[in-house]
Amino acid sequence: MKENPAELKMNKPPAGKERQRMTLEQYKKIHAACPLWLQTAMDLSMQTTHARLEISRIRYRIVKPSKDTNGCLWFKDPRIDEETGLTIFGEIYINRQKTEKNEEAHVVIPIGEALKAVIDNSKKDRVLCPFVVHREPDRKNKKVAKGLEHPYQLNPEYLSKKFSYFRDKSQACSHLPQEQRPTFHEIRALASHLLKQQGYDAQSRMAHKDKRSTDTYTKDHVKWVVVPHAEIAI
Repeated sequence: MKENPAELKMNKPPAGKERQRMTLEQYKKIHAACPLWLQTAMDLSMQTTHARLEISRIRYRIVKPSKDTNGCLWFKDPRIDEETGLTIFGEIYINRQKTEKNEEAHVVIPIGEALKAVIDNSKKDRVLCPFVVHREPDRKNKKVAKGLEHPYQLNPEYLSKKFSYFRDKSQACSHLPQEQRPTFHEIRALASHLLKQQGYDAQSRMAHKDKRSTDTYTKDHVKWVVVPHAEIAI
């Protein structure tokens, strides 16, 4: 026999990742081509380093932290961050579903000038919705889609689909084959890269395990990881 039949049935090693990392220049070009609601989603992902699912669930205001709710808890009076000397207006509580079995899945991110600007800017459409990332449907439909809590809240899949549409419309990645063009998820990697360039540890902020330079406290039986204040200049 010239060939070993067993070798023909052996599993091939998985192919390397095809999608290219997003650059800041590409981010800016895509951002400029997007409507306000998608710009808000992109900016929230950039400043928090979190993905589409967590971003789509952030509420403008929550009364208290909860393991079931993502949202903003605003201080009665702004505070000054001891390390940076910058103003902190509140905190965003994020529960990262993918790693919910780890205590790092519950993250508290300080709301500084950059995050507050993103949240304030999202209100310019004057659409009443409890979620920061929202869009009034083209056809007014009061039915709430499965997995959502409000008719104007956005499905994570829809976020990804529209991001890819405006990415291609902007021509920011036209030099790349379709399968190599960065998706919405690549904003997390870009944010992590930019934070590291500024000297911050992005790992705890992204709700990853192990390494962290943060405080941990328990509230209502949930361990929250409080990350240091950090802003990405774009």
